[in-house]
Parts: sequence; C-alpha cells; structure tokens
Amino acid sequence: MGLAAGDRFGNYDVVRMLGSGASGLVYEATHRVFGSRIALKVMHPFKREVSEERARFLREGALLVRVEHPHVVAVYDAGEADGVPYVAMELLDGPTLDKEIATSGAMDPHDTMALLGPVAEGLSVVHDVGVSHRDVKPANILVVRDEADKRFAKLVDFGIAKDLRRISSNSALGSPSYMSPERLLGGLTVDGRSDQYSFGVTIYQTLTGVLPYVGRSLLDLAMQVQSGSAAAPSQHRAGIPPELDRLVLRAMSPQISARYPSMRALATAMWVIQQAGPRA
Repeated sequence: MGLAAGDRFGNYDVVRMLGSGASGLVYEATHRVFGSRIALKVMHPFKREVSEERARFLREGALLVRVEHPHVVAVYDAGEADGVPYVAMELLDGPTLDKEIATSGAMDPHDTMALLGPVAEGLSVVHDVGVSHRDVKPANILVVRDEADKRFAKLVDFGIAKDLRRISSNSALGSPSYMSPERLLGGLTVDGRSDQYSFGVTIYQTLTGVLPYVGRSLLDLAMQVQSGSAAAPSQHRAGIPPELDRLVLRAMSPQISARYPSMRALATAMWVIQQAGPRA
C-alpha cells in the first residue's frame, strides 16, 4: 500500500502523491519539525522484500546524500522509517527537457550548451562519489527557474542508479534509445562513460529534435548503436557548427576508449565551445 495525504512517515507529513518511478512512489511532504517542503521517495511495496533491491535503494540513497551540485537534485536524507526505505529530496517544479523539446522544438547550439553544460559538470560530481545514473535522458532533466527567473536544468530520477564499484554490463534497466552499446549488448566493461554516451544522445536530441538511432526492434537498435553510424547533428538541422558535431559524436562513440575520458572532460569541452560562440 502507498501513502495518502495526511499520513505520517518518519519525520515527514505527506501532502500528496506526485508520481511513481522505477524504484519508488514519490510524494510531496513537509518536515514535521522544520516545515520544509520536500519530495519523498518511498520504495515500492512489492520491491521491499527483495533483499538485493532493498540494499541497492539504501546504498544509493546514502551515496547521493554526498552529492552537492546546483544542477543535480539535492538529496537531504535517506534511510528507513518503520522498516520502509526512503529518500528525501529537493522538491522541484518545471517541465522535463523532453517536454520542452516537444513543445518548443530543438534548441540552438548556444542555448543547448548553456543549459546542458552545467548538468554535465553535475554528473561528473555524481561519478566522483561512485554512482552511475544509468538513465540519463531528456525525461530525467528538469528545466526550472531560479530566483531571477533564469532557466537552468537539474538532473533527477536516480531510481536505477548504481554503485560504480558494483556495476555490471548484464543489466538491461534503462531506456534503450539512450543506452550505450556496452549496456545494450552486454559483455563489456561499464563505467561512467556509459552515462556519457547517454548524455551525448541527450545533447543530440536537444540540438536536433530527433534521436540518433530508431530501431525496428531492440536487436536492430543495438546493432545500429554498435555501428556508430549516426548522422552528424548538422545533417538534421542547419546552424550546428563542426566542433559541436565532433563533440556529440565523440561522446556517442561505440568504443568506450574513444569517448571523453570522463564527464568532467566532456563538460570542459562543452564550456570551451560555449565560450567561443559556436559558428556554423
């Protein structure tokens, strides 16, 4: 059973349900002592008895509490209440990037770098604490506004995140259109550069409004991704400069070793392009 408005859960009072993710039910709640509003993710009832799932939920929650970056959803608290695992997070309000693209269309190169470059930096901090997100995509990036009404992006939904020290390539959890070939096909080393691949696809879609690969089946998609045959973003939309084409295609390389050595290196490359003022 889930929680209902007015229920008490640990130190929190439930206000309303916000939605459901891969690993838990998400509620708006308030801290009983401080009155602060938060997003409370409670582990799905049907997963609580699975020891491996339970341990992963608690482990990743504990790791994410250590992540401090303005472009990654803040995790304030994690643990168990009444034997139920939970994570208390920053409460955010704004559309997801995929909805922004669907509504307003693809973004120009400068706006794309300005919006997503800081998210790349945030993801590098996530990797620093030993976590792989494993589901980086526009649907997991919120576009919110700061106190000056300036748009900025936040990486959210760590429902299938995993400890990089324990990660293996035989898990198919995630969104196939954004998965790296090593995750789609298995049998290869998986590390933070798999998130980089997914981030590259996210940049590609933000710039062009389309995905680099569309398979007729999962196997067909996997073979396309492995081939590395995606058209350069500029072939879909005029005005994308060559240096940005190269950046995106490098991040999406089917060979792990050919990608940027880290998300921080990719973030730096994005910053350089943004500062130079991309030219067609």
